[in-house]
Formats: sequence, C-alpha cells, structure tokens
Amino acid sequence: MYRWAENEDQAAVMALWAQDFESYEPYYSWYFKDVYQPTLTLCDFDGPRLLAMLQLAPYTLALRGTAMQAAYLVGVITDPAFRGQGRGQALLGRAHDWLREQGYLAALLYTDIPGFYQPLGYRHCYQRHALDLPAAQFPLFLLPGACQGAWRAGDLDADMPAVAEIYTSMTKRYDGYIRRTREDWQKYLGEHNCDGALLTLAGEQAYLLYTLDQEKLRIIELGFADAGFLAGSITCAVRLAEAAGAARLIWPAPFDAPQLLPQIPAKLWQPQPFVMARWLEEPAAVRAFNCPAAERQILARLDTAALTKLLFGVEGALAEDSKLMPEERQRLAERFPPLPLWVNEYT
Repeated sequence: MYRWAENEDQAAVMALWAQDFESYEPYYSWYFKDVYQPTLTLCDFDGPRLLAMLQLAPYTLALRGTAMQAAYLVGVITDPAFRGQGRGQALLGRAHDWLREQGYLAALLYTDIPGFYQPLGYRHCYQRHALDLPAAQFPLFLLPGACQGAWRAGDLDADMPAVAEIYTSMTKRYDGYIRRTREDWQKYLGEHNCDGALLTLAGEQAYLLYTLDQEKLRIIELGFADAGFLAGSITCAVRLAEAAGAARLIWPAPFDAPQLLPQIPAKLWQPQPFVMARWLEEPAAVRAFNCPAAERQILARLDTAALTKLLFGVEGALAEDSKLMPEERQRLAERFPPLPLWVNEYT
C-alpha cells in the first residue's frame, strides 16, 4: 500500500534509512528533527512493514531565466529483503505522478547507482571538476598578497546573510542553481555543521565553507562574488590547509573552474558527473518556456531523457536522437543552447 508517512511511522522510517544512509551522530538526529517531514515521505507498506520509501525536498530552481518548482529525491530505499521486485521504481513512478499534480516541473537527485534511475528518464545533467591537490603542490598556489588581511573566521548562524549575498552574486554566472531561501540556508548550513564545518569570509567578496583535519582540507562550498577573487580564495584555502598540516586539499568545484583558474595544471582536475535530473512532462516545458507551436510539436516527439538533457542545457543533448530531422535538431539547439549548470545540494 502506498501512502504518505504519519508521525507514528518515524521509527520505521529511521530504521530503514539507517540500512543504507548516514546514521552517524549528530547528523542522524539532526536530520530527523529538523529536516524530515512525514508529509513528504512516500512509503510502500505491506501491513505494518515498511518495504520502501523516498523523501521529497522542495526547492525553487532557477533555469533559463525561469524560477520553477523542483524537488530533490532523498533517501530512496527498499528494504534489502524486498529488492529486485521493482518496488523502488514503482514508488518513483508514484512520486512523479504526485509531483506533476502539484505543479513541479523537475526532479533532481544525487546517487551512486545511476543505472537504477536511467530507465525512468533520469540523466546526469550536472558536471563538476574535482581538485585533489597534494601538500607538495601547495606552494604553487600561495599567490603573494592574494589572501592577506581580508579574511576572517565566520559564524554559520550570524554570517548567514553575508554568505547568502555572496551566493546570490556568484550564481549570476551559472544556471540550474537553487534559489536558497532562509530555510534552505538553515538546512544547508545545519547539515554541514554536523560534520564540523568551518566558515571563513573575505568581506562581501568570498567565503569558504570547509572541513579540516590533518588528512585533508575539504572545501564544501566556495562562494565568490567576482570570478577575479577566486584565486585569492584558493590561496586562503591552501594557507589554512598548510597551517593545519593537512596532506591534501580537495574541492568538488564548478565545472568551469579550470577556465577560471588557469594557473592550476589541467591534469589536476578530474571531471565528474554529479546530479541527475528528470523533466516531469513535455507540456510543462511549453508552459515554462513559452514555446511556440512549431517547437511544441518537436518537443512532443522527444523521450524523457532527451527532453531533460535539452532543457537542462547538456552539450549535444540531441546528437543521438534519430526521431528528429537535422533542421529540427538545429532549431531546438538554438532555442535551448547549452548552459553553465551548477548546483551543490544533496538533500
């Protein structure tokens, strides 16, 4: 039986979550106290037994100049004893139906098992570049004067408005990002606070949200109001790592980071697929982007995966589509050019 969770189901939801997802403290308690919502937790029950579930996290997504309702899918899981029966994909289908009825246009998720989601039309639409910088190469990025006097230690609560302002400036160069509300920021920073995240800021120009130990400094998010300030931000991160005796600096960076930081050798960047997306229905594309009649007819012939990649601006989205004439592919490519996508949410 499919139904939304109720308050008395929380113990069962928490137990199933712990089968595959983060159950360490304080994150586990924080998530189920401050983030978890029964009314957005879709469940598959057999009598009293919870067989499968997923959670929906609503966001406002900025895509092609349009603010739209989107939802992250979080905690998609089937009880190990009932896997291989199609329950997870059936549950996702129910979730898609509900999201359409509520006016959501897209679903997003982060996963280590993309093959499970591909048959349902999900595709990797977001890419990033991973930087893994060993300590021996730290001196290459200690740029004279780039990080002196401007930076100060921040507070995850008190400095939230300043961080949000920098984020707003940074995302002007990107697309497909989350328009974070105050509630979104509280959730985002609260999650990383559970991991001992630290914050440092340079006025109204940049911030580093990171974790640090002797093994590594990991940049969670680097916000920069101006691309010209990015080199100084990396210099600051390197100095923090060096002062702590960290062996590495790790940064899952925006995909355009190699172009913004040409002084970093290209071989140090590793491209990675990141978030998967699924557009929920073709008519929604017509409504969202005011498509004329000729384009509507072409869009209606695309399958979900091709439509998703096209609207999210994936390079070469229609290259393998055999249903379209070359002139039709060209028309859609001009109408929906590739985008510099960036997103940094997981939940």
